[in-house]
Amino acid sequence: MNLQAEIVSATVTVTVVFLAIGSLLWLGRRIEERRSAGIARQIALTDAIHFKLGAVAAPEVRKAWLGAWTISMAVPLEREGTVGAIVRIAHDLFSTLDRVDAPRIRIVLAPQDQRLARPAAPAPARPKLTRAGAQLS
Repeated sequence: MNLQAEIVSATVTVTVVFLAIGSLLWLGRRIEERRSAGIARQIALTDAIHFKLGAVAAPEVRKAWLGAWTISMAVPLEREGTVGAIVRIAHDLFSTLDRVDAPRIRIVLAPQDQRLARPAAPAPARPKLTRAGAQLS
């Protein structure tokens, strides 16, 4: 092989390597930006719900690859007014953030576990101990 062909071959190889590394870095940055945007929207939605209604739901926000947002949360389905208010808050927040009248969101509501809503049973009384560790009774 002549010198000119070797230089062209080396140049092409180095260029391909740099393009591959640059593409992987760009892809990693895009994935991290999407993840950060989802976390920021989840925090904003949680804060909005808690500000207006109290701690009635904890949403999880994810962005699909095609651009729509998915909001998943467990809500008290027996309280229709609360569920309606949560959906309205989510719609209003995403409309404001996306600067559109009808945001591309998908809201997934699941029933809240009723066992979590009940107050916990009191803890059993612990026996009193002396300094030496003996039980007083």
